[in-house]
Amino acid sequence: MKIKIARLILYIIITVWLSLWINFILRDLFKGHALKEYMILVKQDDEGRRSYTFGDDFYQFLKYAKEKIPQACTYSLVGVEQLEIDHRRAVYYLYPLLPSNDAEYILVYKKLGHKNPKYTECFRLDENRYILKRKY
Repeated sequence: MKIKIARLILYIIITVWLSLWINFILRDLFKGHALKEYMILVKQDDEGRRSYTFGDDFYQFLKYAKEKIPQACTYSLVGVEQLEIDHRRAVYYLYPLLPSNDAEYILVYKKLGHKNPKYTECFRLDENRYILKRKY
């Protein structure tokens, strides 16, 4: 008898716990409009998902930089703070290129007039996005 009561109590607790979690998840999906964003992501290919999550402007710059910089080089990213999520996204996307304080290339993103006497401009996507290469 005691075992049946204990199982019933356990069943009730698990049922209540699961229903609360399902409620929290569904409420956030519909109330926070996350379902709409998930549907946008589901319909995209890999390029589209990256463009949507990184921001189209930033993603196009990272894609351009990855095409232009040789595989075994180091880089530094200017215009995005190190603690920002965009910096982490850039490090992830640009791998196997490695970030460095004494980098061979400086990726300048929306930082107008960034000058460094040790570097010269080698590639330019537009006025706000360009790549500097260290002089030897």
